[in-house]
Amino acid sequence: MTQSYPNRSVHTIVTCSSLVHNPCELDRTSRKGFCHGKAGAEVKNSISDSDLASLVGALEQDIKVGEVALPGEYFYSSLPLCVIDAVFSINARYQAVQNVVNRYCSYYGLMCYREDKRGTPGRTKQHSIGELIRNIENLGPEPFAEDVFRNRQRTSTRSGILKSEAVLRFGKVLFAHGVEFLQDVVHSIDDQEMHGEIRQIPGQRSGISLQYFFMLAGSDDLIKPDRMISRYLERVIGRKLAAAEAQESISRTVHALRVRHPDLTVRLLDYQIWNFQRNQRPRLPEPQR
Repeated sequence: MTQSYPNRSVHTIVTCSSLVHNPCELDRTSRKGFCHGKAGAEVKNSISDSDLASLVGALEQDIKVGEVALPGEYFYSSLPLCVIDAVFSINARYQAVQNVVNRYCSYYGLMCYREDKRGTPGRTKQHSIGELIRNIENLGPEPFAEDVFRNRQRTSTRSGILKSEAVLRFGKVLFAHGVEFLQDVVHSIDDQEMHGEIRQIPGQRSGISLQYFFMLAGSDDLIKPDRMISRYLERVIGRKLAAAEAQESISRTVHALRVRHPDLTVRLLDYQIWNFQRNQRPRLPEPQR
């Protein structure tokens, strides 16, 4: 029997100069998701075989691998909800992020989650990025923050912009690159020009929130190397890992574990590690992610 657990808000503790280089190349054996490594590309393994064995052993002891279902936010009904979640997840509590998504859906009469998790809704049944842009521009980012999102959080306490403004800018970059619906994301995951433009938005420089956006939109091959993931990997491997190393370690671990768990994905294992690690301390308000 599968179980579902709460979402994770983004709390950035590492920086990436790109979308973890090309994380898709780190696990070209993956059968699911959007990532497509470049043919013939070689990736130097920075995680030793002994590190990998330690991680596989620890995970099989700590986690019921593959027996936890991804929660609802990984199955949003349309792409704008992925943008809103990814942007508002920066240094925020889970409940606050979900409140914002739910308020947007309620205000515009939208269904938050897909009726069928096994497939993607047709384009005509989805709320588009263009509609998100028009909705925010019709009111303006500040009134939108007040009346629709009912959340005036900024991307940072110093020189940050309203997250409603960040959502608008994020949406405009997607729109300019022809990304309006869930089906369009597959064509943008290797678009370095688009990634660079999004990382110019205040609060998006690290690229971790962008990875989270791709995960919410359906990519099974990425992780969010936030403090929970980093803390677990550091405890098992014995040193702090850079973002690309964290991606590599989990990608390789999934490849090793698929012998016994053929349906396991990088995204699912990332979620399971996060959920395990968040329960290793006294229960406090929902951790940031």
